[in-house]
Amino acid sequence: MKQKLFDLYNDYFSRNNLKDEEILNFSRPFLINVNDEYINSDKKVMIIGQETYTWYGLYKDFLNEDNGVKRTQDIYRNFMLENKANYNSPFWNFFNKLEENSNASFIWNNVYKLETIEYLEDSNKLGQKVGFSLLSKNKEYKHLIEKVRIFQKDILIKEIEILKPDIVIFLTGHPYDSLFMDKQFSNIQNFYQDIEEAILLKIDKWKFGRFENEHLPYKTYRTYHPNYLNRASSKILTAEQKDLIFNFLKKQVM
Repeated sequence: MKQKLFDLYNDYFSRNNLKDEEILNFSRPFLINVNDEYINSDKKVMIIGQETYTWYGLYKDFLNEDNGVKRTQDIYRNFMLENKANYNSPFWNFFNKLEENSNASFIWNNVYKLETIEYLEDSNKLGQKVGFSLLSKNKEYKHLIEKVRIFQKDILIKEIEILKPDIVIFLTGHPYDSLFMDKQFSNIQNFYQDIEEAILLKIDKWKFGRFENEHLPYKTYRTYHPNYLNRASSKILTAEQKDLIFNFLKKQVM
């Protein structure tokens, strides 16, 4: 599993595969490091977020490094071992609470494998970085988002094929759906399935649903990113509904 993942990244993110020089100013790619605990676990969980916002340098830095893939996987490993427990963001609070007292082994992934860009054209913003969640609101940058979508096409499928998670949880907003539905998965019309327990509390599949697709395990779920869940008014999701979503997912990973 480790070697297959390394080979995938080494091929996918090589200089030879780079067809657009503008991508050099995007972020270092987000590359997973898989440990023995996950490989040997009887219950494997992949939690998929949206984007890293920043991730230790730029793509051109990554390409110029010796053993760039290994170094970048080491960055991931060190973050998971040393940093994630100290992050007090809604995403990591949600992640860590799901992982707490679970018998499963967890792995973190993101929809975007590279995503931030430096403001090179504006001298007042030189060196600043912006994530795609902000860029998507600016028509001037939409072509850049599409470049990344094309560049990383099918990478998520291949990661899932290699890592073989038993449970996949997407914590993503709907603007991210097109990235893994239109570009990577088929059966789009039937992608979202209702969850019976959620229907009892009038939570429709658009807010909390199960994904059905030949590339995904049966237990694949999607709900809003924890940042949005925290901000969402009671008109969108009541406190009882939010509790049900978390408790349902917690039950799956125990």
